[in-house]
Amino acid sequence: MNEASASKTASMAPADVTRPTPVEPPATTGTLRKWVRRILLAPIVPLLIVAGGWAYENTGRYISTENAYVKTNITPITTIVAGPVVEVAVQENQHVKTGELLFRISPDLYIFTLEAAEADLAAARIQVEGLKSDLRQYAVELKEASERIRFNELKFERQKTLESKNFGRRAMMEEAEYNLAAARQHERAIREHRRKALINLQGNPDLPVEKHPSVLEKTAVRNRAAKNLNDTSVYAPTDGIISNLNLRSSEYLEAGDHVFSLVETSNLWVEANLKETQLTFIEVGQEAEFVADSYPDAVWKSHVTTISPATGAEFALLPPQNASGNWVKVVQRLPVRFSVEQKEGMPALRAGMTVTVSIDTKRERTIAGLWQDILAHYRELRDNHFPS
Repeated sequence: MNEASASKTASMAPADVTRPTPVEPPATTGTLRKWVRRILLAPIVPLLIVAGGWAYENTGRYISTENAYVKTNITPITTIVAGPVVEVAVQENQHVKTGELLFRISPDLYIFTLEAAEADLAAARIQVEGLKSDLRQYAVELKEASERIRFNELKFERQKTLESKNFGRRAMMEEAEYNLAAARQHERAIREHRRKALINLQGNPDLPVEKHPSVLEKTAVRNRAAKNLNDTSVYAPTDGIISNLNLRSSEYLEAGDHVFSLVETSNLWVEANLKETQLTFIEVGQEAEFVADSYPDAVWKSHVTTISPATGAEFALLPPQNASGNWVKVVQRLPVRFSVEQKEGMPALRAGMTVTVSIDTKRERTIAGLWQDILAHYRELRDNHFPS
């Protein structure tokens, strides 16, 4: 049984199997792939060269920075006179125009002061008019005194002549002499009064009343009182927006108190802090444009207006001490100002907004110029290291 099974199994065993020989690909397949790769990669190098040349010629023309902010003047609104507030005419964040009423201080005390000053001014004018009238009166009295002196001189001479011829009485001559002395004394008194009146008129009898020192002084007091009364009403000095308002009626304010701020809207500019290495080709008047972070779809046209004469560090309270031993070179920044051309329909810019500024320096670089620079640098190195 075992032998039969074994013989049957042996008869069923297959003959020796021959493995197939692998077929090598044609030689033309590898060559085709190389050519396809070369054809696909061939345009890349020229494109890279062209892109690099374009980047070289155009990237140096525009200077941009994100370190830029919208600026404007912020005017502090202060009081000039003291007193209780009787009216607040504005609210927080309200737009106001130049000359618009902001708030009012009680004018009662300043009205009384003005009335008293006007009364003093009127009294000073009357006093000067009195001096001029006295001066005219003294002139008349002086003329009368001179005539009285001449009359008494003639009377005294007549009595003296009669006395010398023994025709007159001694008593009458003495009376005439006394009257002459009294007339002369009266004239001297009038002259002294006239001199004092003339001094009070600055030596000019025709001095206008309004030019007299006392009238000028009282006029100044009156004008100051009128100005104080006018200053009880505070008006907007420029167009702007009310900010930091915390004022209530009946609140008492001292002269010089800071009440709130007025952020101007009519005079905006952009201040960018550019690196000193970016200022090489920047000049005043160059065109620029900026985009505010709040309005990424709006572009404002601008131009360079001023370049700071010093870096921001020079204006610091404690300037850096570069003479120390642990000095580290840090690129400095200089503030550059740009105008804001606010056209109709553009979004409203607000002080402190961050913007991105791009400046067109009009600087053009060419590949030919690059080769000239390379050749010039090569000649310089050759002349320095291999002199003839």
